[in-house]
Amino acid sequence: MRISGHDYLQARFAEADWRVCPDRTTCTSSASRPRAISFLPRPLHEIQTRNRLDQQTEDWQRW
Repeated sequence: MRISGHDYLQARFAEADWRVCPDRTTCTSSASRPRAISFLPRPLHEIQTRNRLDQQTEDWQRW
C-alpha cells in the first residue's frame, strides 16, 4: 500500500472480529468499515522516529 508516496504495511481485521469487539468505539468511529492499521516498514519507521527526535533539538529548530 502507498500513502503519500510511501510504502506502508496494512493490517485489516475480519468482519467477524470487529463487529463483536466491545472496544470498537475506541478504535474507530466508522459504523460500517473495519478497523485498519497502517505501519511503515521498520527502516522507514526508524528514520521517521530519528527525524522527529532531531526536530525537537535547539540546533534543528535554529537551523
